[in-house]
Amino acid sequence: MTPEEKAYIAGIVDGEGSIMLIKFHRNQFPAPCLSISSTTLELLDWIKLKTGMGTITHKKNYNSEKYKESYSYVLKYDNAISLLKSIEPYLIIESKRKRALLLLTEY
Repeated sequence: MTPEEKAYIAGIVDGEGSIMLIKFHRNQFPAPCLSISSTTLELLDWIKLKTGMGTITHKKNYNSEKYKESYSYVLKYDNAISLLKSIEPYLIIESKRKRALLLLTEY
């Protein structure tokens, strides 16, 4: 990825992303996860293409007359750590940067 692409993805994470530790299975320790929610599938497809990793899922829409279709891009485990290493210098929102640094230094 170019520095501009990394900065753009960091901006999306700052605005619509989540950086967290979650349990993917009951008998597992919490693992790194980065997710981005959006109603723009093209954006998430572009991020997946540029990073070369992750999955995109369609979120269930219970009221399609009122709400747009929504999607989620998710990175887990080492893939989440790898992307965070790339975009951390470009994160602007302090709480997101702190979470990213915490995962990168302590996990």
